[in-house]
Amino acid sequence: MKKYCRKIREIALSVIFPKKCVFCSAMLSPGAEICVCANCMNTLPFCLAYDRCRKCGKPVEEGEKECNHCQNDKIKYYTKISAAYIYKDSVRKSILKFKDERYSAYGRTFAEHMRIVAENDNKNMEFDVIISVAPRKERMKKSGYDQAECLGIELSKLMNLPFERNVLRQVERRNKQSSLSADERRENAKGNYRVRKEKAIKDKNILLVDDVCTTGSTLDECARVLKKAGAKKVCCVVAATV
Repeated sequence: MKKYCRKIREIALSVIFPKKCVFCSAMLSPGAEICVCANCMNTLPFCLAYDRCRKCGKPVEEGEKECNHCQNDKIKYYTKISAAYIYKDSVRKSILKFKDERYSAYGRTFAEHMRIVAENDNKNMEFDVIISVAPRKERMKKSGYDQAECLGIELSKLMNLPFERNVLRQVERRNKQSSLSADERRENAKGNYRVRKEKAIKDKNILLVDDVCTTGSTLDECARVLKKAGAKKVCCVVAATV
């Protein structure tokens, strides 16, 4: 009964405050389950439409199993990375908006597509818990909003899995990863994460969440400390990959 009443309320609100596509702002019909218009559903760069690297999830040439980077760098602490979209065009614009709390509702739509790719890529894996990459301290002091946590919470609802807050923390202030080269990102991430709640992840299969993957350095460092603290396996899922 509660679920039915909630559905009626959502439809009523969508009539008063019409939903818009998170990628192009086109108006959607009342009661739309997911905030993506038909045109964007047909044109978005979904990663599932491509051959992808079996480790980092980035698109590769047809028939290839791994990208050049993963072929040359065999040491990976995560099992694999899954990404919903390629980070470009309307996806890029939408995710940049999502970094502002005013657009946190976008997380529901991103999480739905992340769920699809995570379940597709991990058919034989049973996850125990979802956690998110720790935000930069300066960002949290400034806004208090963590978009990776937002995605993790939405994903936990869709996958019916527990979400554990604040499992990871950043140790010190460092440069933003987005301002660095690939080699600099790896060095910048190294040693900058700690596990705060070992009991929450010990002997468990972890689904680690972030918004964007560029080189995978942050996810790999987080996976390293999680496994060191006792996690069984760490798989990652992100909204978009560069």
